[in-house]
Amino acid sequence: SCGDSQGNVYTQDADVPNGTGTAGVRTVVFSATMTTALGAGDTVSVSFPTVAAKGVSVDEFAGLAPSPGLDRSALATGTSTTPSSGFTAATSQTSELLLGAIGAETESTQPLVAGPSYTALVLGSSGSAGAPGSNVTIVPEFRVVAATGSFAAGATLQVPRPWAVALVTYRAAAAPGATVTPTPTATSPSTATGTPGASATPTITPTITPSPTPTASPGALVIDSFHCFTVKASKGAAKFA
Repeated sequence: SCGDSQGNVYTQDADVPNGTGTAGVRTVVFSATMTTALGAGDTVSVSFPTVAAKGVSVDEFAGLAPSPGLDRSALATGTSTTPSSGFTAATSQTSELLLGAIGAETESTQPLVAGPSYTALVLGSSGSAGAPGSNVTIVPEFRVVAATGSFAAGATLQVPRPWAVALVTYRAAAAPGATVTPTPTATSPSTATGTPGASATPTITPTITPSPTPTASPGALVIDSFHCFTVKASKGAAKFA
């Protein structure tokens, strides 16, 4: 589950597991409409069952339709160097945000490369200690489209690893066909540490880097990747990205 200190309500938009619980990776996507903005000192909390490794990325987007803004999704799992969500059903409007979440059972020193036409956001990883199979890495990526269609998200791994990919699409608040201008920014990730073998509820304090006033057209999507964190417990029954 996911929540924040301002009481914004988060919904689970995708959940795709690949593994037996003690091996593999599970990718989960949550979203929330920020009815109350987060500022310095606010926190975002993610609660897990007892897990072996966790990697989390938090990203912010402006210009989307209010909840429920989710339109389409595609989920897939596998073991290879080319994780892919497969194609969604046709989107319902022209102007949409595509958000790919690529989770893999691998360490941070074996990064995933974002797929064609996608821009990578700040990755989250449980780290690089131990074998690749003892870690998970999550790489979110986005794409803004201005035409309806069926879309897929993917990435490239250095070596074959188990993966779980989710692609979710969100409707823009702008009228279909409006000009969409993404303006990505990012800050460095921070790190939190869970209690080994225990159910972990990591809490992060966003370090928000103010973005310049966007020059996009009214209603256009604005991309602002503002925070990422990783957390790891040394024992557990599952892995999350």
